Amino acid sequence: MFKFLVPHQKQAQKPTSQADLVLPRKALVQAMLRNGDIARLVVRLLGEALKGHKDGLFSGGKFFRTLVAFWAATMHDFVLAHGSHGAKGMSEGTSALVFAAIIEPLSAIPKFKPKSNSKSGKGERYDNVERDTILTSYILLATISSQAPCSLTPPALKVIISSMVNAAAPGTGISAQQLVKTLVAFCGTQNELLDSDISADMLDRMFAVPEFLQEIVTALGSWDGAEKVLAPFSAILVERLNSTDTEQASGALLTLETILVSALPPPTPFLRHVTSLLLRSSCRSSFISASVHSVLSILHQRYPEILKYARDNLQGADHIEEIDLTKIDELVSSLSLGSVASKSPSKLRDALLASSNADTSVRLSGVRSLLGLFQTADAGVDLKSIYEALSARVIDSDVGVIEALYDHSNGGRSFFDIVISTKDNATQYLELVSGVLFPAPPHPGSPASDATKPPKRPVVRAHLTFIVNKLASANPDWDSNWSNDVFHGLIFPYLLYSKSRGKTADAVWNILGEAKNSHAWIAGCAEAISSVAEGGEAERLQTLNAILTGRIASNIQSSQNKDIDCMEVISKLTDPNSHVRVLALLIIRELLKSSDATIHFATRIVDAFSRQKHFQQLPEMEEDELEDTLTTKLAAQVVNKPNSRTTESLLYVAILSDIAALQPSGTEMGAVNWVHPESKPDPYASLLQQLYLFANTTMSGSPQARIYVIRTLFAKLGGEVGVFLSSIWLQFCCKSDTEDEDISMLGSFALYHLAAFLQAHTISPSAGKAVVDFQILVPMVVIALSSSVQEVRKAAVECLSALTVLSVDGNNKRKKFDVVYAFDRVYGNERAEAELQYLSPDDLAAYVSTLSGIKDHFLADGDYIGAWHAEQFASTDDNQEKESIKYRTHILCYLLSHVNALDILPKPQINLLRVITPCFVAAQQPKSFGGDDTLAALRLVLFECTTRIWNSKSTGLRKDQRVELVYVVIEAAVAADSKGQMDDENVSVKSLLGRLLGSSINEQAYIIITVLDKYSKALGEIVEGDELTSGPKLKKARVEPSQTDLAVELPTEERTGPFQRLAILAEVLASLSVTSVANSNTKSDHETLPHSFDLITHLLESLSQILRFQASGASINSASSVEFICQNIMASIDGVAAGVRDPPNLSPTPIRLDVLVEIIRVSVNPQTLHQALLLIAGLARLAPESVLRNVMPVFTFMGVGAVAMAGGGSKAGIEIGGGMSMLSRDDGYGWGIVQKTVDSIVPVMVSSLKESHPSGGLDLYIGARDFLRVFTDAANHIPRHRRTNFFSHLVTVLGPKDFLAPVCLFLIEKSANKIVRSQQYLLGAKNKGKGKEKDTDAQSALALPTALVHHFEPWLQVLVLAEMLRESERLLGWAISPSDAEKTLLDDSSLEEHSVSPAVVFRRRAQAIITFVGFAAKTFPASTSSKSQNNTGAMDDAQPPPQDSSNLSDVVSILIALSTKNISGGSSEAKIEDIATSARLSLTRVLSVMSAVDFIDTVLLMLSNNDHLIQEGALSLFSTRLPRIAVPVRQGPVSVVILKICGIVHKVLLSHQPKHSTAPTTTTTITTSAFNAIRAIGSTLCSGEESAVTALVPLLVGAVDVKSNPENVVSAAVRALITLPSKLGPRLIPYLRDIVSRAVNVLREGPEGLTEDTVQLLHNLLTAIPTFWSTTELNHVIKLYLDHCGGGFTAKSPAVQVVSNFMRSIAKKAPSKVLLPTLCDIWRSLEIAPNTGALVEYFDLVKRSLRSAARPAIQENLRPLFNIFLSAFGLVKDSGTTLGTASASTISAFVELVVKLNEPTFRPLFRRLYDWAFAGESDINTKIMFYRVYIGLVDYFKSLMNPYMTILLPPSIEILKSCTNAAEMEDDNNLGLLLPPVLETLTKSIACDDGSFWRDDKIAQLSPLIVAQIPVCIKLNISEAKTLLQECIVAGAETVGDDSVLKAMNLDILMHTRSEDVKTRLFALTCTETLWRANGSKLLGFVAETATFIAECCEDENDLVTREALKLKDAVESVAGSISGL
Repeated sequence: MFKFLVPHQKQAQKPTSQADLVLPRKALVQAMLRNGDIARLVVRLLGEALKGHKDGLFSGGKFFRTLVAFWAATMHDFVLAHGSHGAKGMSEGTSALVFAAIIEPLSAIPKFKPKSNSKSGKGERYDNVERDTILTSYILLATISSQAPCSLTPPALKVIISSMVNAAAPGTGISAQQLVKTLVAFCGTQNELLDSDISADMLDRMFAVPEFLQEIVTALGSWDGAEKVLAPFSAILVERLNSTDTEQASGALLTLETILVSALPPPTPFLRHVTSLLLRSSCRSSFISASVHSVLSILHQRYPEILKYARDNLQGADHIEEIDLTKIDELVSSLSLGSVASKSPSKLRDALLASSNADTSVRLSGVRSLLGLFQTADAGVDLKSIYEALSARVIDSDVGVIEALYDHSNGGRSFFDIVISTKDNATQYLELVSGVLFPAPPHPGSPASDATKPPKRPVVRAHLTFIVNKLASANPDWDSNWSNDVFHGLIFPYLLYSKSRGKTADAVWNILGEAKNSHAWIAGCAEAISSVAEGGEAERLQTLNAILTGRIASNIQSSQNKDIDCMEVISKLTDPNSHVRVLALLIIRELLKSSDATIHFATRIVDAFSRQKHFQQLPEMEEDELEDTLTTKLAAQVVNKPNSRTTESLLYVAILSDIAALQPSGTEMGAVNWVHPESKPDPYASLLQQLYLFANTTMSGSPQARIYVIRTLFAKLGGEVGVFLSSIWLQFCCKSDTEDEDISMLGSFALYHLAAFLQAHTISPSAGKAVVDFQILVPMVVIALSSSVQEVRKAAVECLSALTVLSVDGNNKRKKFDVVYAFDRVYGNERAEAELQYLSPDDLAAYVSTLSGIKDHFLADGDYIGAWHAEQFASTDDNQEKESIKYRTHILCYLLSHVNALDILPKPQINLLRVITPCFVAAQQPKSFGGDDTLAALRLVLFECTTRIWNSKSTGLRKDQRVELVYVVIEAAVAADSKGQMDDENVSVKSLLGRLLGSSINEQAYIIITVLDKYSKALGEIVEGDELTSGPKLKKARVEPSQTDLAVELPTEERTGPFQRLAILAEVLASLSVTSVANSNTKSDHETLPHSFDLITHLLESLSQILRFQASGASINSASSVEFICQNIMASIDGVAAGVRDPPNLSPTPIRLDVLVEIIRVSVNPQTLHQALLLIAGLARLAPESVLRNVMPVFTFMGVGAVAMAGGGSKAGIEIGGGMSMLSRDDGYGWGIVQKTVDSIVPVMVSSLKESHPSGGLDLYIGARDFLRVFTDAANHIPRHRRTNFFSHLVTVLGPKDFLAPVCLFLIEKSANKIVRSQQYLLGAKNKGKGKEKDTDAQSALALPTALVHHFEPWLQVLVLAEMLRESERLLGWAISPSDAEKTLLDDSSLEEHSVSPAVVFRRRAQAIITFVGFAAKTFPASTSSKSQNNTGAMDDAQPPPQDSSNLSDVVSILIALSTKNISGGSSEAKIEDIATSARLSLTRVLSVMSAVDFIDTVLLMLSNNDHLIQEGALSLFSTRLPRIAVPVRQGPVSVVILKICGIVHKVLLSHQPKHSTAPTTTTTITTSAFNAIRAIGSTLCSGEESAVTALVPLLVGAVDVKSNPENVVSAAVRALITLPSKLGPRLIPYLRDIVSRAVNVLREGPEGLTEDTVQLLHNLLTAIPTFWSTTELNHVIKLYLDHCGGGFTAKSPAVQVVSNFMRSIAKKAPSKVLLPTLCDIWRSLEIAPNTGALVEYFDLVKRSLRSAARPAIQENLRPLFNIFLSAFGLVKDSGTTLGTASASTISAFVELVVKLNEPTFRPLFRRLYDWAFAGESDINTKIMFYRVYIGLVDYFKSLMNPYMTILLPPSIEILKSCTNAAEMEDDNNLGLLLPPVLETLTKSIACDDGSFWRDDKIAQLSPLIVAQIPVCIKLNISEAKTLLQECIVAGAETVGDDSVLKAMNLDILMHTRSEDVKTRLFALTCTETLWRANGSKLLGFVAETATFIAECCEDENDLVTREALKLKDAVESVAGSISGL
């Protein structure tokens, strides 16, 4: 075997070098290859050495590193020696040997190491040799794998990998890096292991190696083949993600997350494998764990393409169904959230987020998920969110998403159902899809990159497919026009063919062709389009557009809604989409070409074009070229450039030319009304006019287009062009000079066109052609000559020149006309044109020639035409020729007839009137027109002309011209009056004057003032002339001769002329003043007077002159005419003043009110007087200074007269004059005048008074004293129903804050004596018993000032009352000490009227004022801040109370001062004590009505006073009022004052504390009041007041003593204490024991009336602080109660019930730990001296206490409680005693105790109770008591007590037996007393048994004993036992189920029917009957034997037995039928 060494032996023996001593390893390897034995030896060398390992040593310590190194090198070479074939070249045996040898160290070495840490399983660290050995195996395995790739089987791989991992266990020293590199090198060249080839244990051991995860992650990103190491374990990792084991799941999650988020990306195959596993796991699992979702989220974020790849590969894979793919899609959609989509809300949320994801696939999945949720949606799904998310996808750019959105292939609900569900949804969808299909163009100026790109064709196709197939065919209920909207909004824009959108249009038409329904517009279009043959692209598209537009137009024409469809087409002209506009224009053109095109439709088209306001300028082209383009090239332009504005403009021109060529419908061209009113236009004329306007304005930027359209229009009109152009000028261009430039240009165009038309007729007509007279156009040219625009006048001159040529021949002679052009049909007014006058050819030629001769003047000045006419018609030469007069008359009539004909066109009419306005002056001269008749014929027309000229802004009349015109009209009116004419002429002249003066022009006020001044001055001159003539002449006076002549020589007509003219003017102005007043606040078109301040001044001056004229004694027609003119002028002033808003600030004012005062003084006419008073009231606003200067005269004749008017007389010494008769009437109109006068004049007086007395107050009162007494002195003369209103209004105007107090004081002063007398009666000073009546007298005397005060706001009332009380103080000072007194308002000026001394007068006035304050407060509002403000007008006093206003505390302070006034030093007549008494009474009244805050402040103030009467009253009111204060107020400002009040009350109680029961009454009263006040405070206690009230508690507690205090004091103290526990709570703990002790004493010793309150006090203490009640307090109270119940007090006392209720509260609220021991202690004393009533109530209290007590507390006191019950049972066991009646309550309490016990606790107690009853020598009563207790327990616990019958049954049986024996032996021995409770116990136990205890055997044992008691009941004569025995028998029969037992029971009972004792037989029959009636059905089998006994008993000798037997028979037969035969 070792022969291979021989060649090397000699070399080793004779070495030549050191290398010769070394055996070449190659030789050994070659030997191993050739010799298997050598190979096995070397290969197993290390393994054999390992077998010698012992205690960590190899071969006794002979194992060295050399062996390992030798073996490793040899094995490495041996493996490499097999060449490229590696292990494949080895035999199977050699391979097995090699692998086994390499693996053996990996498995052997770990076993050598001791398990030093068995719990962790970690081995001990390898030493160096061992580690090198392991690493050697790693290297050799990696070498073999690289030399033999893919050669190892999966089992071999599994074993090798497992060994490698085991050898690298934690703590061994093998690093994770070494292990990972080895695994990668080994597995990288082998086939990948399958998931089934590995185990989870291997994975755990692998990852147990420290830092293995980090190394494998690095390897995955760095080395190829690393994925083969971890890929087999991926399935386990994914499975663990869904594991319920948190540790495993978190470990797997950490592993995968670390791999996925590493910086070096893992290999793609590994990622795909893991992703596929995760998705498959999601399909298989109903619940996707958060770990899986987290990993997938990472994949989605970092490797979305991997996720998409894995999802696509799963489609069609094995075991993957469609539902799985849906689930995967939902999962992918939710990945953006990073949460698990397991619940419905999360699914919706995930789908919503996915639908907006940036990834297309995710959006697609999200859309599908949302649609799925919508299809399966229930009530809880948020459909709104789904719709919003799906709607957002409408704008998606991916066609797949769009198709998925619109998909409805599954037949369920789809997106269509969402869209069509509501109108809002549908509208929103249309907006979204419109934004997609028609993107908005970029904003002007924005870069081209900002423009939104149009949608791709597939997207458009997808949208339109859905729209056409679904939306367009829908018919929702909420919109009947839905399909129409869809068509026009979304489909119509894609119908037009163009080069840029030809394919899109084809696609749309294909969709429309496939659709079932189509819109009415495109019906048949799809078929027609599809029939077009293919050809050239441009020609085809043109053909398609022609077919399309023609078909649509045809459909519209045949539609039932043609008008609506036409308007729809027109509306598309404003669409922002150019394709829509172009298609609409093409359709419009087709519609116009149809035979039935309407004028109305064409008009709408022109209107729509006009609204466009733009017209694209066409390119430069010749006119023929434009026509060629419109006829032949327009279709190609549409196809090539549909978006071009030029294309649209060409279509516009084509359509306009088509419209111009339209024929008028139904009429000839000559019948068209070219000039027509705006309300009734001629359709055809209006159409062509609008077309002409459009062509000359909008199209002016494109001359060739404008010319083309106008040429077409004129060609159509022909000879009607002149009339047409006239209509253009008259209707559109003949406006004022201020019109815009476009209108002026249009007018010049029309006139130039007209001139061209006329010039065309100047050409010599051909033979046979008629000569036309064009004079119908002359007025129009005249109007044009008056234009202010020179270009218009220039065009008019051209027309005038042409007319001259047409009217005059070359020899300046007129032409002969054959026909009149447009005869009677220019103006469109048939009536007026029928009256139209025409000039003769001569007049026409003369008129036109004259005008043409001065045409240069017209060009220079537009106003010259009017001046020229005035010059022509103003000639007054008497020698003028008759022909000239005719000529002028003809021309004027000719022009006026045209004016009349122009009624329908007011603007041209006014312009023509403006031209002939100067003829008005000439018209006043009859000679100019041939006499009066001619003038009269023209008058009406002239009046109308005058009005129009006056009102027209275009006439340009100057101010002087207007004034002259007014003079002329007035003169005409005077002339009519002078003739005595009252016909229409007179009225019309005045009406004309009214129209002129009432026109709202700028010079209106100037004109009226000028005319007024003229006539007023004329009147003044006449008066002055009269004065010069009649008055004395001064020596040096210089009088002008003209004046003297005027005064002497003027005739009467001339003297009265100015007056007459002024009367006419006043009448007209008065008529205008009516509308002035009515429209003073609004703008109106009616004639009104100007609102001019100057006009008022001049009107007043005119009124003054009239009064002077009247006073001068001038001769006037009648006196009434002066009154009439004065009334008219005053009415005019009123009308003007009503509109003046901002009068000028002039000093002195120019308005003279003295004129109106004079009228009031002298006038005897009531109407004039009324009007003057009202006018003064109205002018007071404009001239307050003038009113002030005249206020006293006004009051002289009006103020006092107003009083007289209201029902009284005049003041002595004042003459009211002429106004007396008017003011004495008491009517509503007169009263209104008074009010208005007061409103106007009084404020002026008030303002003056305030300026004179700026300090206000008393000085102001004294200054206004005389003024105010004018009204108050007359108060008694005013009717009662007007007094309050009059003075309320007066004070309101005066200013209530400043003048209410003095007015009330003056009113009270007049009734002071009466008030004082009634007060004395009221106070008992006189006539006792009539106080109430006298109080009423005082109220009636003070009714007026009281009502007056109450009319105003509360704060103002308080202010006034305080001020009045101050006046009373001042008066009292005068009464006491006049020398030291202050000045007063109520002075001594009227003392002479009184017979008493001044001191008495002042005292009475002061007392009356104080009394009034009390009455005024009687109905005072509850709060001065809560009452709404009174309606006191617009005065400043109607504002909220100022900061310096008084409050009620001021009133109270003064009343307190008055009530305690020191009377020392006063006179005896003053009687100051009456003042004090009245003050106290008023103080009481005031306090009762004060607001809360004021009241509390006042109480504090009163308590600070040392007068005990005031203190007592304050406390009494305080205790009554405080509880009624609202909570917010009580908790707010009141609370602060309460603290102070508590301190004062404390002092008051200390100072008035009663020492004994006989304390003074005053002390008792104030103490009671103080306690009541504390009670009120306690009942409303607020936070922060506790300490103050707590300080009062000792005083209250000390007062609870019936021995030392009166009952009322104790009662008040107790009631006060009642309110405190709930508020103070623990603060009362220090006083608790004392309070309880004293309360118990009160209950024991006090009167019965205190019981209820005292118990309530204890109850409140218990409720507030229950935990602080100790045994002492409870002992006191409970013993008190037991004493009550035990008869210690009056029997049946009501106090017992009150205390009983309190005991119930104690049982519920007292702490159980204290209450139960207390009750136990009380029992000891009760047991010694028991009392029935006390026992009953005691155990009732125990029962309630046990019911409320907690179980732990009962357990603590169980022993003493049970002892109590045993003791009590012993006391009450004898029912024959009085104590026996308490047994029921005792048993009930014991049951309550048992209820709180559990079974283990109760059982020994029951045993002890049983022993108490039966153990030893217990008597019968004890046993009976036990049974009664048990019965009580059974009644409560039912069957739960039956187990205890095991203990009770034996003694019960013994008792039954003893009873039976006693009955047989006839020895009662009192055993009969035991029988009823035993039977009752057995009966109830059996009845409530559920079958667990009373089984048949026990019933069988017991039933004979029970039946045996039948004779016992008879013999012992126990009636109660009979009933109980029957019930027991029935209960036993009901329970038993064994027939034998029933039979025995029945038979045993029947056997007793044979007893010798009759009573026994009777009772046995009764028992049997009861048994059969109750359980007959169970006894049917025993009928026969029962019948035998019945038969025997029926034959019994005793009738009673027989009768009972028959009853039994009936009972049996009721169950079994007849038994007669048995």
